[in-house]
Amino acid sequence: MIAHTASYRAWADQHDVPFEATIDRARAILAEHIARHRAFEVTCLGGILVRRRGDAPYGRA
Repeated sequence: MIAHTASYRAWADQHDVPFEATIDRARAILAEHIARHRAFEVTCLGGILVRRRGDAPYGRA
């Protein structure tokens, strides 16, 4: 999740968005959410991604 969000660095630079502070805040919000709910969901038109605490990292089984 954070790696994907980090891909927006060029956009942030173009729009004077404080990129590192934004990523740090996103990381904190995500960690708090996972600690509370033990999962997070990312939805889009193409599908849904569900990640649970303790799952193997992406690309690893």
